[in-house]
Amino acid sequence: MNTHQYLILALDHRQSLKKLLAPHKPGSITAAELIRWKTIALQYLLPYVTHVLIDPEFGLPALQKIERKNTKVILSIEESGYQKIDGERLTRLKYTVEDHKKLGADIIKLLIYFNPRAKTAKHQKDLVQKISKDCQKHNLPFLLEVAPYGLEPSSGDAPRRGATPYSVLEIAKEIMSLGCKIDIYKTAYPGDKNCNRLTKTLKIPWVLLSGGEEFPIYRKNLQTAMRGGAAGFAAGRTLWKDFIRRPREKWPEFFKKVAKTRLEEIIGIVKKNAQDTTSLTTA
Repeated sequence: MNTHQYLILALDHRQSLKKLLAPHKPGSITAAELIRWKTIALQYLLPYVTHVLIDPEFGLPALQKIERKNTKVILSIEESGYQKIDGERLTRLKYTVEDHKKLGADIIKLLIYFNPRAKTAKHQKDLVQKISKDCQKHNLPFLLEVAPYGLEPSSGDAPRRGATPYSVLEIAKEIMSLGCKIDIYKTAYPGDKNCNRLTKTLKIPWVLLSGGEEFPIYRKNLQTAMRGGAAGFAAGRTLWKDFIRRPREKWPEFFKKVAKTRLEEIIGIVKKNAQDTTSLTTA
């Protein structure tokens, strides 16, 4: 059976990584410290994956310090985090597809936070369509990550408007109705009963993000996702977030032993449970 598997190491964290490194004063973390940390992570984890998702500011300089053979580079195009407007979330671009092509990107990644009832929903969908068109223009594959969220109260004692995030499956249907070209869809776990439904809805390869989930839970969810038609994983914090419990001098040992072992486990899950994806778009 021919399969196409995505073994993606997610290391495009910026603000969230600063908060891990210095919870009470994330602004004190320097660029040099972030690059040093990412260099350690890449040194021990990069050889085992097919793709690495990094940011241009800190991840790319770290990657340039590491010998890389066939690993494809996915570059984030958006600003870290989001702009908050009346409880709604707006994605802002920091780079262009052309910028990233010059930097050597193999794939472009866009993250949007999305709620169909938000006033910002149209802006977010327009952004997806723009990046899709730009990727086609520059002949680069497009990886889209969509994060559902609930809307906060608009003012005072106003009732909560859609406080519970829309389901992963509902969001996928909304995004695919745009009809634009997306090559890989990165998503949170849709639930035990929805993996097959998500595969049928998307009709393109999808990968399960880790979102900082505890590793035993993520491992179990990935197994179900793969059996339901997922094409692989995009794993980050689930592999390494507890590095912070170790003293700085022990970080290399943590990545070499703990994070690497976890990565090998989920790679085994993908290889054992991979479905036939020859009819899907690949990148």
